[in-house]
Amino acid sequence: MKITIIGAGIIGTTSAYYLAKTGHDVEVIERQDGPGLETSFANAGMLTPSMADPWNDPSVL
Repeated sequence: MKITIIGAGIIGTTSAYYLAKTGHDVEVIERQDGPGLETSFANAGMLTPSMADPWNDPSVL
């Protein structure tokens, strides 16, 4: 099966790798010059426990 993946971040490249490994014809489309140069580049999606407060904490009110 021919599969096109849009985005060569961590999810796109990992998905492409495992799909190709199982025999699929995979094409990855990326607007940057190489893989992992947007959100995956600077770990912008990271949440850390030190930056999160529970919503039910009385100090939030």
